[in-house]
Amino acid sequence: AKVRERLHRHHGFNDTEVAKLRIPFVKHALDQLDHNGGVVPSAKVSVLLCDLLPEMLYSNQVRNRVKNCMGGPTAKEDLTWFGFLRVMRRIEDSRAEENEKYEPVVTEKLGVPQEAIDEWFELYESFITPQFSGFSRNQLDIIVGKLGPLPDELLEEAEDLLRQTCKKGGNCQITVLDFVNLAMRCGGHLAPPPASADSDQQQTEQDRRESRRASGLTAGMVRSALASAVF
Repeated sequence: AKVRERLHRHHGFNDTEVAKLRIPFVKHALDQLDHNGGVVPSAKVSVLLCDLLPEMLYSNQVRNRVKNCMGGPTAKEDLTWFGFLRVMRRIEDSRAEENEKYEPVVTEKLGVPQEAIDEWFELYESFITPQFSGFSRNQLDIIVGKLGPLPDELLEEAEDLLRQTCKKGGNCQITVLDFVNLAMRCGGHLAPPPASADSDQQQTEQDRRESRRASGLTAGMVRSALASAVF
């Protein structure tokens, strides 16, 4: 009964999940010892969420999801501990609903078996984070589904394709459908998009512009802009 009561009070998060969420909340909260567990001022709410979901800095998909879950008259109010847990539950439920909507596509296009669907989406979620550092061979075989296991000659090409996609945070902008197409390309079933004759020169110039722009953009400036734009 006590376990059920805690789960209800913590909006379905178990004790381990609550402990992990508590760390970033305390970092930004005021009055941490009051009976409500502390309060994050409205001006710091977006910073807190960026700490938890750094892909917000790159992905419109993630930003829109968070924005919808923070919507309504309370979007610019201070955030209590239990209010924070409620928002995080909405975000998790929204993500699960989005993934469920695309399950038939993943099954049809890639032939991922039902028992591996949850792991496939977990790998997708890990791919769209800034911390992504690569997949193991076994993980790649799960991602490509019926197109796997990948032979050695395709494995190296798949790893290179993933590295190219990750340039400048490109992986954080990948949707589920994009990831399905990426998995098919890793499995050798989709040709890469055609390149124009001067694509290399254009890409080089674009890289220079991106580098110049990024050099003057600090994380604080990004978070400040996000705070005003999203919330």
